[in-house]
Formats: sequence, C-alpha cells, structure tokens
Amino acid sequence: MVVAQASAQKASAGFTPRRGRPSAAYLAAISEKILSTAQDLFLSQGYANTTMDAVTAAAGVGKATLYARYPTKADLFQAIVAGRMETWRTTEPAPVGADQDIQDWLREYAVALLKAMRDPEIRAFDQLMVAEAPRFPELARTFHELGYMVSIRAIAERLSRADGEDTPSARTLLVAKLFASSLIQWIRQEGGISEIGDDDCRAAAEAISQLMVSGRAAWRG
Repeated sequence: MVVAQASAQKASAGFTPRRGRPSAAYLAAISEKILSTAQDLFLSQGYANTTMDAVTAAAGVGKATLYARYPTKADLFQAIVAGRMETWRTTEPAPVGADQDIQDWLREYAVALLKAMRDPEIRAFDQLMVAEAPRFPELARTFHELGYMVSIRAIAERLSRADGEDTPSARTLLVAKLFASSLIQWIRQEGGISEIGDDDCRAAAEAISQLMVSGRAAWRG
C-alpha cells in the first residue's frame, strides 16, 4: 500500500503535453512510468484489486495513452513480467560453465536459482502469482512461459548434452521440471517459516544435485 501511495504521489503531476511530435525518449519515459507504476500497484494491491483506471490515475496518464500500449490488464501485466524477467536474466551472472561435470553444473545452477528466489522483487512476484493464479490463470501462464520454462529448457539442454542427445527428449524435460520444482517448492516452504541463508541454499543445492545424479540411470531409462 505504501509503495502504491508513493507512486501515486510522484505521478500526481503527470506528463506535461508537448507541442509537436513527441520524441522517442519522451514516449519511452511514459511507457516506463506506466510499467513501474502498475508494478507497484500489482504487488501492493494484488492483481484483482488493481484496475486500469487506478493505473492511469497513479501514473498521471490518460486512458487513451494506457490502452494504446496495453489494451487489457493482462497485456499490461505480461509486459511488466517480460521486462522484469529480462532484467533478472541479464543482471544475474552465468552460474556455471558449459564444460563442467554434470553434478557440479546442477549444483551451481541450483545455487543460482535459489539465490534468485530469495530476491525480494522475485519473491513478491512469486507470491502474487501463487495467490492470484487460481482466479487468473493468465498469470500462471505468463510466469510459466517467461520464467519457469526458461529455466527448464536451460536445465534440459545441459542434461541432454551430458547424455549425448542433440535435443532434450520428453523424459529429459520431465526430469528438468522435477529438479527445478523441487528447489522452488523447498524455498517456498522453508522461506515461509524461517530465514534462508547462503549456507542453507548451498546445502539444498548439493543434496538435490547429488540425488539427481545418483538416480541418473533410472531417469535416463
């Protein structure tokens, strides 16, 4: 609520109309203002309670300006998630090298994934998705395609290379999903009752990567 109120106060003056054709920088600034304001509202008010009218009021833009860019609330939310996912991917260092032993690769990838899940912004989006997905399945689809499946494909491709496959099989994709899901669910459960530290994440990453490799003969069958 505080975040949303602050955004509304900052945006109260809105954007001053300019004569002539607006510059690309000016148009980009409007889009960024809409996205950042809407993100604050979604995370503080929830998806269901955030209206397009509330976004225009808080961002200080007209309805025509908002709807020309994002015709629906779902379009607006997807644009926010896509932008944040891109930022998270480009700012996070590559966790491991492609030539590492498969168990080492899985462990370090797991550490990187758990580190990302501890980021306050990522946690806020994850909590929003979990809370709102039953009523708004488009939220789950957006997170699934732009976040979860990006990780799944990276894991599956590395597993397939270790097994000499040109492309991941359906079985390899399933194993990648089980690997990532176990980590995500672990940090959701444990993080809800206690603070998760670096040592906790590394211990969990070590355990799940060892378990995966120990059962490799079974899941390769």
